[in-house]
Amino acid sequence: MFEKVSYETFREAILAHGEIPEDNIQMMYDTIKIPVRSTNSSAGYDFFSPIGFPNPIPANTPIIIPTGIKCNFGSFAKHDDRGHFLALYPRSSLGFKYGMRLINTVGIIDDDYYNNKENEGHILVAITAMSDLPLNMGTKFCQGIIQPYYKFHDELKPTSDRTGGIGSTGE
Repeated sequence: MFEKVSYETFREAILAHGEIPEDNIQMMYDTIKIPVRSTNSSAGYDFFSPIGFPNPIPANTPIIIPTGIKCNFGSFAKHDDRGHFLALYPRSSLGFKYGMRLINTVGIIDDDYYNNKENEGHILVAITAMSDLPLNMGTKFCQGIIQPYYKFHDELKPTSDRTGGIGSTGE
């Protein structure tokens, strides 16, 4: 299930883009849209940009979009040999038209990224494009697909829990 992150977490991520008036941050936070599937047969949940840019993002310029969203996998049945993760992909229309891609190719949001000891689970999406990319507030810019994964029965069991966000389990 998708949820909004706290205002404080969203504000901190937005301020990484520079000084932004508090009223603007509050307005962005208030208008965050929960990801949705566009049709009954859509595999992906569309993510909407909570921020807009007055000019197109210049080609080959990386930018991080704080979505204001986190994902709780608690509604899925747990199996000993199977879990779930959220894979993030660019929307195909933006990929074809502008060459938009995720900087890390595919974003992987693990189950334990959500509300661990030091991380609320805010999904940040790093993008770039081959040509100037217009991005308005509310634009569908990436999609998340919930996917299963399997674990070996005889694997060595991890000995620690996640306690942070991006890069918290090592480089």
